[in-house]
Amino acid sequence: MFTQLLQESAKEFDVILIDTPAAADSADAQTVTMRAGCALVVARRNASRFWQVQGVGAEAIHDSATIVGTVLNDF
Repeated sequence: MFTQLLQESAKEFDVILIDTPAAADSADAQTVTMRAGCALVVARRNASRFWQVQGVGAEAIHDSATIVGTVLNDF
């Protein structure tokens, strides 16, 4: 169902952003990354640890997903 939603949405939109809970706190991010085939990694300044962000990237690559970019958020 989710994969079908992504496929239908891709026909209408150039970019689809899906917000998930933090990858360190939930498996949702990994599941969505596997279905979408790519990920934009967002790290929070002074909160995210390098090893956590690196692990997220490694998991995505392991799942044959592409990291399309990174964002350093400060909120």
